[in-house]
Amino acid sequence: MTDPSLTPAEELEALITAFPDVGFLIDEDGRYVEVLANPNSEDLLAEPPSALVGRRFEDVFDEATADRFLAAVRTAIDTGESRNFQYDLEVAGEHRTFEANLTPVRDDDDEGPGSVIWVARDVTERERYRREIERQERYMRALIDSIDDFFFVLDREATFVDWNSTVNDLTGYSDAELASIDPGDLFTAEDVDRAATLIEEVLGTGRATGEATILTKDGEQIPFEFTGSLFENPRGETLIVGIGRDVTRRKEREQQIRVVERVLRHNVRNEMTVAKGGLDALTGDLPAATQDRIDPIVAALDDLLDVTERTHRVFDELLTAHSRQVFDLGEILREVLEPYRSHASNGDVEIDDAEVRDVEGVPIVATPSIRRAFDELLENAIDHGGTDPTVTISVDCRPNRVVVRVIDDGPGIPPEDATVLTEDPEQTPLFHGSGLGLWLVRWIVTRSRGTVRTHQHEAGSTVVEIELQRHGGPEPTEGQGPANDRAVGDLD
Repeated sequence: MTDPSLTPAEELEALITAFPDVGFLIDEDGRYVEVLANPNSEDLLAEPPSALVGRRFEDVFDEATADRFLAAVRTAIDTGESRNFQYDLEVAGEHRTFEANLTPVRDDDDEGPGSVIWVARDVTERERYRREIERQERYMRALIDSIDDFFFVLDREATFVDWNSTVNDLTGYSDAELASIDPGDLFTAEDVDRAATLIEEVLGTGRATGEATILTKDGEQIPFEFTGSLFENPRGETLIVGIGRDVTRRKEREQQIRVVERVLRHNVRNEMTVAKGGLDALTGDLPAATQDRIDPIVAALDDLLDVTERTHRVFDELLTAHSRQVFDLGEILREVLEPYRSHASNGDVEIDDAEVRDVEGVPIVATPSIRRAFDELLENAIDHGGTDPTVTISVDCRPNRVVVRVIDDGPGIPPEDATVLTEDPEQTPLFHGSGLGLWLVRWIVTRSRGTVRTHQHEAGSTVVEIELQRHGGPEPTEGQGPANDRAVGDLD
């Protein structure tokens, strides 16, 4: 409501004082009739207000800018419609961006020469921010397009929202085709359901990993491993962001390893079993001196048979894709220790597992193979524990980590084998296979995103520690746990 105590001139002055922008009354010839600017906004003018009034665009600006401004004024007057446009000026030696609103006005008879009210707003900071966002978007697009992997974004209806150029290159489909295609059409008939299940798992759990075979536009089949996660964009929409990796070479290597493993496990093992059986059959028919020479051969064959069995376990672990899951630590240790308690009842092995009873219900995050890792360590501790070994199992439960220690009472693991657990030993011609079980422990714990440590006990025996993530506890803080520790519940 207008304040009746103010004159029209005072009201105009009050308006100008509160006005954050600058305004002009410009006639059809591009002449400044009036300039409205308070002292705080005068620095947005090309020249002081008193110097502008009565002058035309061509007197103030370069020819191109003056022509553009005059064309905008005359268009607004001729059409009788307001118009907006943006322009850049050098003001007081600084580059600034303005957004102008031009509103046409005429005399009361609507026949006289027209003019416009030109309101200019300084949008320099807004434009800098917008340009920075655009620069970052271009950078991210270039980065995403440089990835050799298959990057994609789906909405909740499993419709493509975005993808990188690798998707076009690998599938042979254009952007227009991908925008309208059903993602299921990109997979072989055998893997359509598998891909759909993967999407459902992401929507249900927040993250999933799986394999499926892509069917290109030309009919080529390419095996892929996909990892998808849920993502909420700035508009609050839930999207699936995923990466697909061509695993053709990995599949070929796996096939080669399986062939070697099959030959090693069946052909070589069978031949060694026949040889050992033949030697065992001769035992009762040979003189003692000859038997003494054969015994080391039988022992060597036993060692080789053990190596083939351990190699099979390693191959089985490396060729099986395991995702991390939540397990009860007490239950796992109880199952692993049960067979060794039968040895203890015969007086061969003593298992000190008093602390295991205190960890029932303690949840850990690991791959299912973690049972095998504990079993390998127990077997190794017994092998290196000397005569009538004692193996002690201790457990240290922390808020976000669990440490399980396996301690033997013998001379300990040979140094050349112990390095397998904590570093990369040099595989010289003298490097032997007795450390295969320890390699298996290392790989299993690494896949579980845990760590393995080894050190000497006071008595000279070996202590091996497996540290794993405890599920449900607080996030590890800086300096806690291994460097590759991840958030609790991120079970990929």
